[in-house]
Amino acid sequence: MNQYYLTEWAADTKSDDVIIHIYTIPLVEENTRHSFGGGIAYDLSKENGYQTIIFYEQYIASYEKIHNWRDKSFLKYECRTIRKESSVEKKLLERLIKRELENNAREQYVMDKGAFRLKKPKSIRTNEFRIYPAIDLSVTVEESGDIIMGFDYKHRFEYTQSIDQIIMKDQEAIKKGTRLVDPTNKKTHEYLFKEIAPYKAGDESPFLKESVINYYRRIKKEWKIKGITNESMVVHVETKQGQIFPYLPNLLKISCSLEQLPTHLKNIAIKEIKLSPHEKMTELLNETTKILSYTKYLKFSKRNVLVNNLGYNVKYVENPVLRFGNDVTSKNINQGFQNGGIFSGKAAKVSFFVDPVLQLDPYVRKQVGLFLALLTKESAKLGVKLEVSLKPQGLRGKLDNQLFNSNELPLELKSIGGYFEGTVIVLTAKGSTENAYRSVKKEFGGRQDIVTQFVEFDEKLLDLSKSKYSILNILLGIYVKSGLQPWVLGENLSSDCFIGLDVSHENGRHSSGIILRRYCI
Repeated sequence: MNQYYLTEWAADTKSDDVIIHIYTIPLVEENTRHSFGGGIAYDLSKENGYQTIIFYEQYIASYEKIHNWRDKSFLKYECRTIRKESSVEKKLLERLIKRELENNAREQYVMDKGAFRLKKPKSIRTNEFRIYPAIDLSVTVEESGDIIMGFDYKHRFEYTQSIDQIIMKDQEAIKKGTRLVDPTNKKTHEYLFKEIAPYKAGDESPFLKESVINYYRRIKKEWKIKGITNESMVVHVETKQGQIFPYLPNLLKISCSLEQLPTHLKNIAIKEIKLSPHEKMTELLNETTKILSYTKYLKFSKRNVLVNNLGYNVKYVENPVLRFGNDVTSKNINQGFQNGGIFSGKAAKVSFFVDPVLQLDPYVRKQVGLFLALLTKESAKLGVKLEVSLKPQGLRGKLDNQLFNSNELPLELKSIGGYFEGTVIVLTAKGSTENAYRSVKKEFGGRQDIVTQFVEFDEKLLDLSKSKYSILNILLGIYVKSGLQPWVLGENLSSDCFIGLDVSHENGRHSSGIILRRYCI
């Protein structure tokens, strides 16, 4: 029997099984209700041997009694389970569960924007940046008392060069406002670059009232000043709270994300992070199991990650009967098309946007022409004429040969949208698809409301004995995007309602596309 699981894990432990210590603390100002407790919780944790302590609104909570309050005070103390009907108390327990995992898992993971980032990066074919797998974990306490852990697989990116190496080559390379991170911390925080400080690491900082070197010695983080001299550079950064802080630039790196990577690195990253569903879910479940083992107050069983044990029912349904042209019905798409053609629509207006690099070699150019003719011919067999626009011919000789692989593509696309009409079939060469796809979809699909169908050219597409299904899939994409209906339901479906979600666009902007359908036409 097949086993199915979602990215939710129900704990064996219920909220009624977890006793916590809850303290009501004095409220300073109403408008600081959601933030003032953070500093208090941190100070209390520090004073009590870094005990796991969290806050939410006017409450402090911990799994253990807080003994050392020093100059802090509380109005009320309770030791009990939470009230499940209280959203505030459910949030307290959710935060406490997450924080205990964060604190206990720090030997193996770095907390990076709320996710558990592995300390060991993936092995990739470049030294310019690193890719770290990360597990995004959420905690939900239900009113029923169930404790549900949601988990997802992410990636975090990090440049290998610190900003002192960059500044030494070019002092103007790091601009004011550049986002920076300190990956040496157990929990990553983002900063904004302000300036190179007018003093050195051994000089007194006006912000610290002592030198940066003495500051790290005083807080017992001497490892951060290893190799630092009195003449080492200092930079000023701005914290999330808007405060200026002096930093050693060898500890800082430019903030890195997939979107921020240059094209040549982005293409490497995309290939490296692609996993099959099986690979992704196997890694995700293994790492989540390790992370959840760091709590001593909750128990988790593998059986509670299976959908059947999460309150879901698995139901198998038969393939639906579809109606094609000439009132032909079939459960088999290929048979339906062969016997009846598409349900409605006789013509589709299309434009071809061919990667300029495919035009360089006369042989390849000829093969591309044969492919376009083949696509038109196979479409005619399904009863649909591809009306090919001649407007793209106005771009001949005007585009750079390497445009599809260039950083200039997004800018170029802004000025050439008028050369296309109907559904634009974007034919790319191998190696340029990924860069072109992101840029074209963003500009044409997102801003100019131009519908596109991507095809990566391969000479094998010309051999119908091997490419029949690929050609059919390409044509189906063109038909649907051109407003044609390849098929409709031939009979009512097995459920009251099916909801299909997809990315759509309206008035040149991305929006959610939703289709509700149960009944046949």
